[in-house]
Amino acid sequence: MNLIYKSFLWLVVGGCFLLQPLLAQTAGGPDDYGYTWKTSDAPDGPAFEWVDISESGTEVTGLGDDNSVSFIDMGLTFQYYWLEFDQIKLGSNGWLSFNNVSNVAHCFPSIPSSGGGNNLLAPLMADLNFDESANPAQLLYLNDGAGRFIISYINVPFWINAVPAFTGSNTFQVILDANDNSITFNYLDVESGLYDSNAACANDAVIGIENTTGTIGLQVAVQMIPENNTAIRFEFPEMTTFEITDISASYNSTPDNLGKFYLPTDDIPIVAGLTNAGNTEITGDISVLARINSDVPTAYINGGQLEDTTIPPGETVAFDLPPLNPAGVDHLAGNYSFNVQTGLTGDLVPSNNINVSEFSVVDLSSEDGITLSYVRSETPLGQASWSGGGGDSGMAVYIESPFYPATIKAVEMFVLGDAANMDDAFTIQIYDDDGLNGAPGTLIGLETVDAGTYDPAGEWLSKDLSFPLTITSGGFYVAWVMTGNTLAIGTETNEPFSRQTYELVGGAFAQYRSNETTDIMIRTILENPFFVAVDDIALDNGVKVFPNPTNGTINIDNQLAEDAISRVQVYNTLGQIILDRPMNIAAGDLQSIDLSNQPHGIYYLNIQADKAQVTRKISLLK
Repeated sequence: MNLIYKSFLWLVVGGCFLLQPLLAQTAGGPDDYGYTWKTSDAPDGPAFEWVDISESGTEVTGLGDDNSVSFIDMGLTFQYYWLEFDQIKLGSNGWLSFNNVSNVAHCFPSIPSSGGGNNLLAPLMADLNFDESANPAQLLYLNDGAGRFIISYINVPFWINAVPAFTGSNTFQVILDANDNSITFNYLDVESGLYDSNAACANDAVIGIENTTGTIGLQVAVQMIPENNTAIRFEFPEMTTFEITDISASYNSTPDNLGKFYLPTDDIPIVAGLTNAGNTEITGDISVLARINSDVPTAYINGGQLEDTTIPPGETVAFDLPPLNPAGVDHLAGNYSFNVQTGLTGDLVPSNNINVSEFSVVDLSSEDGITLSYVRSETPLGQASWSGGGGDSGMAVYIESPFYPATIKAVEMFVLGDAANMDDAFTIQIYDDDGLNGAPGTLIGLETVDAGTYDPAGEWLSKDLSFPLTITSGGFYVAWVMTGNTLAIGTETNEPFSRQTYELVGGAFAQYRSNETTDIMIRTILENPFFVAVDDIALDNGVKVFPNPTNGTINIDNQLAEDAISRVQVYNTLGQIILDRPMNIAAGDLQSIDLSNQPHGIYYLNIQADKAQVTRKISLLK
């Protein structure tokens, strides 16, 4: 399916199938690493041999329009360029990758091309469609026990903006042969000929391979589909003298490189993940520069160096930088940009030396609630929507609360009407992350926003939930779902980006194809259990809780002028009360509670006096 970006409408208007001989060039390469390719029409090319796995293969489920499935174990080790892999990702749009690529969709990247999904194998990278119940499309895979891993796309049509939303049929396969590390694309029954589904896109029906950096590869064809019973074979070089030294800034803070929310008192990991993306062992010193900026504004700059380091090809090391704030000092609320730049003498691929990620420290000062948002701007810098979206397409963000229990009280979205200034109805849908591998699972909240209740010129629209939702662990997805084909939602296109954006196309969720360059303007409001009201200020300032972190014993020191502390409750992160103790801690006194019998982790103390109460977060160590 295609997106509407600003004023550009991308619509499939029907493929142009002109039956004529294609791929007149029957061989090509080598690329910089030494790969070459030949078709079955070449004098010494591969014979076309279709491997039928329709009965013996495992069928992939969960594919729709413009999405992918989680890594699949191949049951063998396959060398691709200079790295070895035992897992692969499969995309609905006729691509495969050894990287954790979320989605590749219109407009498709050329090959090779850094960004837009690297480490790609593209047997027929086009706007294919697995969605809708009447769609005959299948995707199967098989380890044949003889060193080959086979992936077959069966009867897969193209997406079109019509009902039903598909046309044509393509049956093709990829054979990864670990015996010689060759790659074969087989085309059994495809819509051969010139193919141009979208005049606004330069690339469609891309065929080729590229390496993990996206800088080396072979492109066999663009907007041309081979004839039936054709094979294309990519030969691994018998010998290569190609050596590459490449250090990559692969992640910040956590290996998933995704946006996170923290409390002001949390220990925020300031970690740079450094990956050897080359084919030679890295030895020696690696420099690292970290810069953290906030919309507060504040700035943190710290440089470091990994000395006498050894990193084998394909391996990743974590480099811990000094903490953002000194111990005991709360972080200022705001959205933070975490920028890491690494350097290495002899590094040949500087394009992957910089990584920018996002994290946010939440503001606990408002009685109205705690806002969880990945966007900083109050007005959009762009917009996104779906053509042919109907009532099962939209956008979503994934949110994980920095504390539990967390109660969702409202959702806010920056919604835009259509070109005719119509403010159509839409729905807000909230999903638990209890699906496969943390995907959207159970629908736990549904709200309808009626037409005529917001400004179609664009505004932040706030919707209180009819029934507040309490989350006790994990995260949740908040989705904006179109009920027609006319609306759009605002986007932010200035870094940093959370990479927590998702698209809903034809009822199937996938990571948003532009999540490296765009955040969707959706935010969530939680009830604020940390808010200190006027009556609570004295209690907040006058009660000391220490040590924190603790090995079990917690001292509660009442430094109030008059009030006594009458009760202490302790909650775990599931919202369960593990201790509820009436107490009488007079002004000037100190008493202790013992949590040494509890598992290590985060706990919340609710301290109650005569007229007020306050909540404190504590860390219990092993």
